[in-house]
Amino acid sequence: MKLGDIFEIPIDSARCAMGQIAAISQSTLLIVVFSGVYQPAANHDYDPMNADIELMAVTFDALLRNGRWTIVSNQLANLEFVPKPEFLIGLPEDCAVEDFFGSRLRQASVRDLQQLQYRKIVAPIRVQKAVEALHGVREWHVDYDSLRFHSQSK
Repeated sequence: MKLGDIFEIPIDSARCAMGQIAAISQSTLLIVVFSGVYQPAANHDYDPMNADIELMAVTFDALLRNGRWTIVSNQLANLEFVPKPEFLIGLPEDCAVEDFFGSRLRQASVRDLQQLQYRKIVAPIRVQKAVEALHGVREWHVDYDSLRFHSQSK
């Protein structure tokens, strides 16, 4: 697995979504899932450059390693346009903001405290289930809300 790897996330036997490794830090991955539905095994030329991001998650590589999510290509050019999340760190009375890589960026402002969240690492199966729910295979669960890209804004 490498930065920029593009992979298929199965929705059902006839459809898949496309995801990408947007950043890597130690043992965690920042992945994005793009809008749209595709046919499995037909995405070796998938170009995420103008694709809309539907979901974003800090997760592990388990479903990539076991082959459930299939890597089909690699693209780095679009990654400069993928916003990286910022997270709160510390106690509420002395809270700071850090980036995905764990670098401290600043003391948290009132706005940061209202808009940012503490880092949350989710199991890849939660991302899988959220993708299935987005496409009507299962019911949407409130736990998937934090994976929606718009809810990760700074």
